[in-house]
Amino acid sequence: MATLKSTLHLGSFILVLFSFITYAQTIHAMEMDHSKMNMGEKTDKEKTKKKKSSNHHKSKWPASISKGVDAWEQEEFDEDDLSNELNTEIGIIIHHQHKSGNWMVGYKYMNMFMDGMIRGTQEREGNEKVSPEQIARTQMGSSPLTPVTGFNYLMAPIDMSMKMHMIMAMYGLNKNTSLMFMTNYLQNDMNMVMQMGNQTTIMNSMYSSMQTEGLSDTVLTAMVRASDAWTISFGMSLPTGSIDETVLMNGNTVQAPYKMQLGTGTVDFLQSVTYKGGDTSFNWGAQESFTYHSGANSNGYVLGNKFQIDAWLRKTFSNQFSISSRINLVDQGQIEGRDAKIMNSSMSPTFDAANSGYHRANISIGFSKRFSSGNRLGFEYSKPISQVVTGTQMEVQYTYTLSWSYMMM
Repeated sequence: MATLKSTLHLGSFILVLFSFITYAQTIHAMEMDHSKMNMGEKTDKEKTKKKKSSNHHKSKWPASISKGVDAWEQEEFDEDDLSNELNTEIGIIIHHQHKSGNWMVGYKYMNMFMDGMIRGTQEREGNEKVSPEQIARTQMGSSPLTPVTGFNYLMAPIDMSMKMHMIMAMYGLNKNTSLMFMTNYLQNDMNMVMQMGNQTTIMNSMYSSMQTEGLSDTVLTAMVRASDAWTISFGMSLPTGSIDETVLMNGNTVQAPYKMQLGTGTVDFLQSVTYKGGDTSFNWGAQESFTYHSGANSNGYVLGNKFQIDAWLRKTFSNQFSISSRINLVDQGQIEGRDAKIMNSSMSPTFDAANSGYHRANISIGFSKRFSSGNRLGFEYSKPISQVVTGTQMEVQYTYTLSWSYMMM
């Protein structure tokens, strides 16, 4: 019953999103028709003037790149250029097409901050907030906190930040196929609170911290144009990230918890379907994506599969400054198996594979600025509006993303 209700909730979200997109598309089409009626067709004189002005700028770049610089500065796009422009959303990688032989390179910095703990109910229909001190049964002063039923962990996380540096390159292989390469560098920081012990065992501090960082998994994707509006992509994630990271706890070196590992340890298969519409002044789209983890890794566990839907709207002004809004729905499955190198899963909720899997809905607002040189800078802030977890997990508070991209047309 719980699974059915969750599926219905997700379906309701999807219906609302696509209804919103359809409504926006209809309104925009009506505005364009009205505008054409008022403006009429351009005169031959105007067309001639535009043709002459298109050659006023001579770039110092090589020919293959200067074409892109001129196109950005003149703000003249054909259908393929427009396709690129409409699909550079800040917070996600939107799968789209590039002209044959063209490149786009980019860098994104993403920071997700988690603070506090929530516990999902048995039917996974809601959460209750639980303090880290209660989870770890930490003594405050001379009297312990009232314990919470079902908890007897040695420690619990207070907060955590996950910083990701993403480097990406896209290449137009031919008219209908583009390729993407992406690699990540992760930095994880977690602060913990722990039991202070009994009268004969006193620790130096009730607080500790742990960090891991390094190269994560590498993604290779092929994007195929199904039509002007639809793109289908298939790819794989190669396990270049470590799943054997260790941390120091009370002077002992132990296996880091699942959330602080750098990779999945498995070859993962990726799939997505993307829809886009609109023009350079107002555009919208939606993307469905799915990640399948293939079997258990060398440490004996496999991460849950991930299903995600994104829908966005963007308004671009005459100075090429744009404002965008995005809704993101994520369903992450539970971890199957357990990490054989974690000796004691009762150390903390983060060491326990049962505390994994969630439903989350996020809403985002973004800003970006396109420059005549072909560069684009962006910022997006994302906030969960709903999150339901399995077991006991950290609560996501916000995520922000900074992005830079350069498009060679």
